Amino acid sequence: MLTLPTEGYYPGDHPTEWTDLTPLSLTYTYQNHIQQSPSSPYAVLEYQGGAPDPWGGVGLDKCAAKINQHFTRVFVKELVSRSIKILNLYMACFPPSLSCISVSLTRRIDVWRDKLGQHGSLRGLYVLRSRRFYQGEPRDRSGEVVTSYGTQQWAYGVCEAKIEAPFLRASGAYLTAIPQNATSTEFVSTPDLRVVPIVGDKTRFYVVRHTDYTSLNRTSYKLNVPTSAGNISIPLLGGELSLHGRDSKIHVTDHEIGRTKLIYSSAEIFTWKTYGSKTLLILYGGDGEEHEFAVPSSLGKPHFEGSNATTRTYGSFRAIHWLVQERRQVVHFENVEIHLLWRNDAYRHWVLDLPDANDGLIKPTLGKSSIIAKGPYLLRNATYADNVLHLTGDFNATTTLEILGGIPSNSSLSFNGRPLSNAQWKNGRLQAELVFESPALNLPVFSELQWRSIDSLPEVSNNYDDSAWIEAAI
Repeated sequence: MLTLPTEGYYPGDHPTEWTDLTPLSLTYTYQNHIQQSPSSPYAVLEYQGGAPDPWGGVGLDKCAAKINQHFTRVFVKELVSRSIKILNLYMACFPPSLSCISVSLTRRIDVWRDKLGQHGSLRGLYVLRSRRFYQGEPRDRSGEVVTSYGTQQWAYGVCEAKIEAPFLRASGAYLTAIPQNATSTEFVSTPDLRVVPIVGDKTRFYVVRHTDYTSLNRTSYKLNVPTSAGNISIPLLGGELSLHGRDSKIHVTDHEIGRTKLIYSSAEIFTWKTYGSKTLLILYGGDGEEHEFAVPSSLGKPHFEGSNATTRTYGSFRAIHWLVQERRQVVHFENVEIHLLWRNDAYRHWVLDLPDANDGLIKPTLGKSSIIAKGPYLLRNATYADNVLHLTGDFNATTTLEILGGIPSNSSLSFNGRPLSNAQWKNGRLQAELVFESPALNLPVFSELQWRSIDSLPEVSNNYDDSAWIEAAI
């Protein structure tokens, strides 16, 4: 197995200055991997997961801003464009042994984003000390939105990694797809963008970013790609695609979703699952974007739920064009349901594997027994027994919990061991309200407590004699 270290742990001195950041693909290509280790997976086992802030450093906010959501979208997706099969984000939580000790050292923990994998999927775990994450917005303990750009972008950076992982897990074709040479002329209508096609047997992935990855510009474009329905210039139904500054997109063509496929999609895939005869697909896009996807026309005519989408049939496929809005939009076909989300809303969605009913183990079945849920800032795990879905997680504000798929229609809900009696089915989804009650905390006056200490480091004394020490010599 080939092991590649990070390019360097870039500090947070100048969080918006990216000239010191170098995409790994510019220094080590897929071709280099094939030359050196052709029989092993392309692995990056030590890539930057955080920005260091030593004592006397620049502070948490600047370090957080250095590795924010833009860093994740550009540099992690750059790795995806190289057909990475194994990825470890090193130092995502440092030092791990101090992650729950409330001492001054834990100030450093806030900087590192903890992204732990399970059976090929990444899950975002939040190390929350003085700052909290309220349904897409970090707030302080009073509930006010934290305006510090660093803290807010750190929270979004965690979420960005969380929503990229389910896509890769739901894209089996990616495992055997081969990256091609980057181009600024073949697939997009402007040289300001750079595209790396990743070509599988049938499915193709197109990773798009600015040619100058430090660019802050908004760039409009059309995507010109071959599909099973012929060569298509996307979007077909008017408008334009757009890339906003330091961002990347992964467009797909001929992507399997259960018993059917996406002919193409400019919006990014969060995940898809098939439950019985029904397939649930979740797509998302960013602020101010418009997107388009197409499915086989054999699916029939859709009906829309809260949607501004337009649609038209082109022979063998139907194109659907939509504008990203904060409210969820749903496209219903007979056996396919497609959710169209604002990216910040996608951050609140989770794919949780259910353990085996016989031995209680979660097995590497590529999520064949998984639920999709929308809820608070953290859902930890899920189990299902006696028609009850038991969830555990954290929340710090009253919020709605919604199960989008994966359980029978006669199911009820439990959260952190408490039955949710207010759970109701609506539009085929089980919803319940999680009511937050602020805990009563009675902290002592620390200055009035009796403290004990012991001098365990005599070497720091001016009178310490080290003459008896044996000199280390090599």
